[in-house]
Amino acid sequence: MNGNKPIKLDFERIRDYIRQGILDNTGAAYVAKDFAVLLSFNKLRKKFITLNQPYRFDELRVCRIKSGTGKVNINLIDYSVNKGMMLFIGAGSIVQPIYFSPDFDIEAISVNDELLQMLFNGRVPSCLISGESKTLIRMTEEEEYIFHRLLEDTWHLIHSENLGIDIFSCVMKAMLCMYNNLNSKTGATEELHSHEREIFLKFINLVHKFSKSERSLAFYADKMCMSQRYLGTLISNASDTTAKAWIDKSVIAEAKVMLKHSDMQVAQISEALNFPNPSFFCKFFKRLTSMTPQEYKNEV
Repeated sequence: MNGNKPIKLDFERIRDYIRQGILDNTGAAYVAKDFAVLLSFNKLRKKFITLNQPYRFDELRVCRIKSGTGKVNINLIDYSVNKGMMLFIGAGSIVQPIYFSPDFDIEAISVNDELLQMLFNGRVPSCLISGESKTLIRMTEEEEYIFHRLLEDTWHLIHSENLGIDIFSCVMKAMLCMYNNLNSKTGATEELHSHEREIFLKFINLVHKFSKSERSLAFYADKMCMSQRYLGTLISNASDTTAKAWIDKSVIAEAKVMLKHSDMQVAQISEALNFPNPSFFCKFFKRLTSMTPQEYKNEV
């Protein structure tokens, strides 16, 4: 990576690597303008991934953990992943890799919104575009085999001289539908489903969506049609962290992505995150990270 600074992992950036010859488009991954297929993450992660650094994924990803174990933070929540799990990362997610075992590997598909709408004729399953998706799903051996075969079929179709777009679209859609079906199964996820947990996940999704402009608990309580006191109590019970702390974490995550992934100045980031002035933003950032925004931006 350039000066060990993190990069934004969207299709356009990875396609730049392909054009520069850094990434072989016929090897472990294939990246087009509207979709990507990944056969082996393990072969690529050293080129693109820095642990403990947040990344923004503009396109949704459906992944199967092929081997090993790992820990990743997705939209402020830590997840432990291991072989046999399906991992869903929604479009616009902020992902922070924390740990991967040496043998950790995944295979995955990724599509942008335009292709997603085309595949489903504008009637995209809600779990693929809303905050109600299950991030982790435990797969059976048969389900793993089916997903792997569908991914391999997609790979072969991509590299076929006689690519049939209809067949290709059907196979891509089949993998997305597979996640949709598994997502709807009762008990398919390892996440808790208590009332408090459901409220917590809805709150986190709202925070992820609106924290760039809204930092008051009152805003989220109003969105969820409950009092601030009741919402705060539920969030504390479900997560051992206050609602305000979750909001602040989200703002910091957004700020870190902007500081590392863009050419924006601190004053511009302060304005983008709806702070009254840069001084207020700098004090907020330093209070929560123990460094100034500029120090973080310059950190190697």
